[in-house]
Amino acid sequence: MINSAMAVNLQGIYSVPIDRKTYNRKKIKIIVDSLIEQLCDYYFSRKPSGVSNVRVLINRDKGQFQDSQDKVILDSFSKVLRSYEDVFATSYCGHTEEVEKFVDEKLKELTRNISNHSNLSNNPEIQRLKGML
Repeated sequence: MINSAMAVNLQGIYSVPIDRKTYNRKKIKIIVDSLIEQLCDYYFSRKPSGVSNVRVLINRDKGQFQDSQDKVILDSFSKVLRSYEDVFATSYCGHTEEVEKFVDEKLKELTRNISNHSNLSNNPEIQRLKGML
């Protein structure tokens, strides 16, 4: 689903104390892009070809997944994708509040759902990440 390196990257986001949070938008985008790629590979066995195309895949194929944990992840993944363009649009300058809200709500929900998946219960980096959320 996601590899240990991704879990470590997500730990880096959530290890900062709440009163000192300032997110680097470019760094967050790199992590989110990699997360999108890993989830697309895991769930759809393909590389993402744009955020809107991934949303179409999720909407079209979500019913094929029997595991409720996978459906919860796909729902929160879709929420991340829905917010992606607004948060990471290059033409928009005032991203600070949008990025904070995205990380603290959408990305955190997806990260929590991934860390709760039974397939990752033996991964120590995932368990460390789970403890941070």
